[in-house]
Order: sequence, then C-alpha cells, then structure tokens
Amino acid sequence: MHGIFDLIKGHTAMSTGYICILSCRKAPGSIALHSTEYRPQSAIRRLNNKLDSSFELEYVVLVRNPTLVIHQIKHKLSNVECHVLDRKLVYVLSVNEATEVIQRITGEEGLNTHSKPDFFQEMILCESLQRVTIPNINAKVPKIELTDYEGCLAEIGRQGCPQALKQLADVCEKNAKNSLKFRTYWREYIEMSLKKCEFYNCQPATLGCIRTSVAREAMHYLWVLVKNKWLESSDIRFTKSFLLAADKHVLKEFIDILNNEWGMDQVREDFKMLEHET
Repeated sequence: MHGIFDLIKGHTAMSTGYICILSCRKAPGSIALHSTEYRPQSAIRRLNNKLDSSFELEYVVLVRNPTLVIHQIKHKLSNVECHVLDRKLVYVLSVNEATEVIQRITGEEGLNTHSKPDFFQEMILCESLQRVTIPNINAKVPKIELTDYEGCLAEIGRQGCPQALKQLADVCEKNAKNSLKFRTYWREYIEMSLKKCEFYNCQPATLGCIRTSVAREAMHYLWVLVKNKWLESSDIRFTKSFLLAADKHVLKEFIDILNNEWGMDQVREDFKMLEHET
C-alpha cells in the first residue's frame, strides 16, 4: 500500500504551506522570507540552527502552493534593495510593507496566524464568546454573516481563547469546504491549546488530561480531513512537526489514539517514521 506522500507525489497544486516573514536583530529594518509545510515555529528553529542565525517569526500565512506564492512575492520585491545575511536573502523592507505585499497576493484567505495569546484573559474572553450567536454548523451560512462571525471569533480566539478558534473551524468545515480557512483555524486551535498547556506548565502526572486533550484534537483534525477526503501530505508534515514540538506525553497519547482509531489505516502508515524518531 502506498503512503500519502506517494499518492500525491508530483501534484504540487494540492500542497498547502506557510509563508513566513522573518526579522533579524542583525539587520533592523529588513526582512527575510521563508516557506514551509511544517509547523512554522519548528521550521524557523531548524533554519536558525542550520544557518547559525537568529531570525524571528513576525508574520505567518497558510497558502496553497507555497513555492509558487513565494516566487510571486519575490517577483514583486525584485526592485527592493536586498543583500545576503547568514546565507539568507534579506530585503530592506519593514514587516508592515512586506505584509501588505503578501496580502495583495494572497487575498482574503491570507490570514496572519502569528499571535501572542494572553491566557490570564481567558475567562473574560470565554464570556465574550458566550455572547456571540453561533450559527448552525450544519446549515449554510450567508457569506456576509460568515465574514462577520469569522472576524469576531478569530479576534477572541487569538487573544487567548482556543475554543473560539475551534468553533470557527467547525463552521468553516461546513461553509468553506476544504479551504485554507478550515485548515488555518484548526491548526491554530491545536497550537493555541498546546501553548495553553505550556503556559500553565501542566505536568502529565497531575494534569495530563489537558495534554491528552491536545493529542485527541490533533487526531481529530486528521480524522476530519480523512473523513472528507481532504488529506494532503502537508497535513501529515504539519502534524508530525507539531507533535515533535510537544512533550512526550502528548506524542505518546497521539500514537495510542491513532493505533486504535478506526478508518485511519493510511495515516498510521504515514506516521510509522514518527514512532522510530521518538
């Protein structure tokens, strides 16, 4: 049986990945670009280790065919002054200026997912979430209503309320099928859930149920993709790098759930390498 990588090998149009804007203290007022199908934070850490540099993540957006999109961005920046820093091309451009270029190219799906949540505010944010009228996820939501709902929930979620991002992802599953928005909010949700665990410094022996929930939600993300026949190689790559960035408890729980989940045979094949790496 072929793995998911073999099944879609060569079909680059199906790929999704992140475009990242990076800053570097060595070159204030300049930015670098990076594309990856892996978890952005992990990808930048590997990049810095490889180049012995100190690039920092400033802006992240999920796009279709990241190789093509970053080529388009570089073409737009072809007249901007640039130089090489730590073997990486940097442009003399502010983060805001680079962001505007990317947003013009990516359009309405170009959502910046780089956030710094404040979990001290979570209770207040949850109260705000309760006041939002939640549309029936099984009913078609008018586009203007979906846009308003999306703006409200994304703002609440990115401030430090993971559940708001989960609700938004659920609505997008039905109303923005196989879209970047669905993947964006689901991935943000599990990232935010992991950050919340790290914020509270939960220990598996005492509060392992919270970390177990992170593993279950990562599994559920893949299950929704498999169920809807939306799974891509990039989803496997992102999830692998996400799990490797978590602690051993989350990783073990995920593998245990995966091994007992009905209908996930193909995903199990693609995660075999992960078990050997741990």
